Amino acid sequence: MDKNNYDWRLGFLGFLGFMGFQAFSLDEPIYLLYFSFFSFFSAFQYKYPKLKYLGILGLLGFLLYFLALLGVITV
Repeated sequence: MDKNNYDWRLGFLGFLGFMGFQAFSLDEPIYLLYFSFFSFFSAFQYKYPKLKYLGILGLLGFLLYFLALLGVITV
């Protein structure tokens, strides 16, 4: 796995997709917070510089999470 970094990236994207799916299928906004947290901090290129553009999803996730907490949208 050391030579193939794509396994880590695909696993990380799968994890983010799972968290986003859980947020809407279980009606639990806390999963949306996890989704936005992990994707936001990938923007800082922590260990995975190819995933830096997922930070945009993280910002969108934070916005959706706070709107869900305020009751503006329902998750």
